Amino acid sequence: AVRSLADRMEPAGLVLNGGLSANWAATAEEWDRRWHNRVVENVALNAAGRVTVATVTHLMAGTHNHFTSDPPVNEQIDRAIRNFTSVLPACEEHGIILAFENHMDYRLSEVVALVQGLGSEFARVTLDTANSFLVLEDPLEGARKAAPYTAAVHMKDFTVHPLMETWEPELHWAPVGQGNSPIAEILDVLQAEAPDPDTLLAHVEIAGIPQIDPDQWVRVSLRHLRDHHIDHF
Repeated sequence: AVRSLADRMEPAGLVLNGGLSANWAATAEEWDRRWHNRVVENVALNAAGRVTVATVTHLMAGTHNHFTSDPPVNEQIDRAIRNFTSVLPACEEHGIILAFENHMDYRLSEVVALVQGLGSEFARVTLDTANSFLVLEDPLEGARKAAPYTAAVHMKDFTVHPLMETWEPELHWAPVGQGNSPIAEILDVLQAEAPDPDTLLAHVEIAGIPQIDPDQWVRVSLRHLRDHHIDHF
């Protein structure tokens, strides 16, 4: 099925950004028993689809994340470095770059620490332009740290409401360009600092409210990017 999809995409000029999920902060015993072979198999599956960049998401974000303390976040990143080091040979064999995403769990500064700890050209970042808000990180500051390692970008926008009637802050999805994510500034940073900005995999990521056709938000987002940021594409 994966090969069939690749065969259909290639004539249309489409590139598949692959992916895989794992528990980054698994103990060594748990990783070796449960995750290592699964990740290696997923690397091979990505290769079957002619993927070169696979976005890696943290599957246990509700258990291990920036705000949890058992173990502390620095130890979580150390575990992730140990765990993913074990699968880098498979990435090198298949030519698959693992691009770790700040997926509403870790700050970009922590994802960068993971990538730096792996010290491999097959370890990079998928930069989400809005998820930093959820871990109390400035999105632009995070992007400046991550840009030299970024292979893919999820263009996402949130509106930030610091104080609501419940006396609590709220974040809401928005079409790209209609929220508070510093999209323009982040794109400028990526253009200047990304390893290869001309081949950066750029996605529009939206999740419209139920009464809105998601296609409308996709089209509005694309229109904004074409009207205001066409020089980056």
